[in-house]
Amino acid sequence: MDIKNKPGSTIHFLSRTLAVTIMTFFIFLFIGALDAQGQNYYFNGTGNNNDWDNPNNWMNKEIPKTGFNIKVVIGASTVCKFSLHSIEIGALIIKGELTINNGSTLKIKMFDIGPNGSLNNNGILELRGSVSIAGKMTGEGYIILNSTESVQTFSIGNNRFYNLVIDNPFGVIMKNKWTVDGKLTLNSGTINTNGNILELTSEKGTNLTGYSINSFIITTSAAGALRRHIGTNNDTYVFPVGLSTTASDYYKMELENNNLAGMTYLDVYIVRNNGTGYNHSQYGKATQDGIPLIYYCNEEWIMNPDVEPTSGSFALTLHLANLKVGWGGGLLDNQFTIVKRPSASQSFADYDSFDGSTLRPTAGEDGRTVTSGYAYKKGFTSFSKATVVGSNDPLPIDLLSFEAKSNDGAVELAWTTASEINNDFFTVERSRDGIDFATVLKKQGAGSSNQMLDYSLTDESPYKGLSYYRLKQTDYDGKNEYSKIIAVNIIVTSILYAFPNPSKDQININLDDSFKDVQVLVETISGQQVLVLDRYFNGQTLTVDIKDIKPGLYLLRLSSQEKNQTIKFIKAK
Repeated sequence: MDIKNKPGSTIHFLSRTLAVTIMTFFIFLFIGALDAQGQNYYFNGTGNNNDWDNPNNWMNKEIPKTGFNIKVVIGASTVCKFSLHSIEIGALIIKGELTINNGSTLKIKMFDIGPNGSLNNNGILELRGSVSIAGKMTGEGYIILNSTESVQTFSIGNNRFYNLVIDNPFGVIMKNKWTVDGKLTLNSGTINTNGNILELTSEKGTNLTGYSINSFIITTSAAGALRRHIGTNNDTYVFPVGLSTTASDYYKMELENNNLAGMTYLDVYIVRNNGTGYNHSQYGKATQDGIPLIYYCNEEWIMNPDVEPTSGSFALTLHLANLKVGWGGGLLDNQFTIVKRPSASQSFADYDSFDGSTLRPTAGEDGRTVTSGYAYKKGFTSFSKATVVGSNDPLPIDLLSFEAKSNDGAVELAWTTASEINNDFFTVERSRDGIDFATVLKKQGAGSSNQMLDYSLTDESPYKGLSYYRLKQTDYDGKNEYSKIIAVNIIVTSILYAFPNPSKDQININLDDSFKDVQVLVETISGQQVLVLDRYFNGQTLTVDIKDIKPGLYLLRLSSQEKNQTIKFIKAK
């Protein structure tokens, strides 16, 4: 075919080529401008499913890219399911419903759930910037607060977290009550309750983890307490509380549960006494094993249960780090312990060491030394204020038990110590009335020991009837302390005899008050049983019919729970 050029066609072709080139250039400029300013993606759910990774569900028919310049809106009345492995975007605004499936991670710099929006999170949601939650939040996934730029402050409305991770070095501030039903992990930064309850509903002690001097909970009032639900178990519950964001205001408490029952939760917060009024060491009156406790720490852990437990007990571990000891004192090895006072108390005079019902580690063990880093005491059964207090003198002995019992007319005494410091000797004292005591026995002490030791003595000539004993411990420097008083009853037994003796028909025995529910056996000298009688009571005269037994020498045996006795009698011809 012969093609001929029309006049001006070359110029027309060049003009169109130039126009296309210029247009392409401006398109690239426009795309570059979008990348610089960020891109908006609107989920309208117009595809054949609800998946995030379906381009047809997005207004611009494109799946959102990753990057902190990307803004995503989940449209009202839409349902979106996110199942990608992991992406990060600059902003997420939820006006409809978004589900993050298990195994998926969504990282967001600005997060907003609108009033009609909802999030069902079963994966991982990292919130790296501002947070606004006006809608609904459900699911059993993880929410990680990990801004690297500023404090995150927000309210969660009536929602609850399931698993919450704090990984923000600038910290987090609560604007309302927060409830965590699964696990709370403190990796970096503090949670400031800001006068709101932080509630952990899991009864597993291990469902609060990761705490440290750089990550704890600032809780300084009853209204802003850390609330942990306590099960009937043997778990240890940690309360990593503090007064401010600084590491020097971190105070750790642990509760070792021994099957507490009847309560649901325990609120704990920390306060620092300013030494005004009667909240000062000079008013303290508590003692431990008879030794005055003098130097009370200024900080107190306040423990308030919903109700006091009906059974069980608990141990406390109060960590010494950052505690400020009052009255110019200090804490020395084996010279400090835990004391408690009622939650409403405003006087150090109300402190009590509970040394008659609680136990401490032996001297030199962890929980008694400063290098171990904590004070430990177990056997508490009620909650209140608690702190650590020290004394001038080493607490001399840990007396685990002191017992006395009668045996064949004597009194056997036994006691056990868990530890001893400068212990010279023990004396056993005896009293008829429990008031005036006299020394009857003495036993040398072990000096100093950090292992369990058993002691025993016997009073061969005790008082008859009811009497009282106590143990006195004396140090090398002459200081002493006393045990509790215990009672012993030495029953005075009358001599029983049969009458008439010898007898042909019957014998009689007057039973004294020491016999109850007696069994009577009549035996020959060779041990052959010939007669059995049961259930005679004290105060009766026992009559035994012997008409039908052969003449001879017999043994009549009286048996009861209290004692046994044997009487000889002769059956006459």
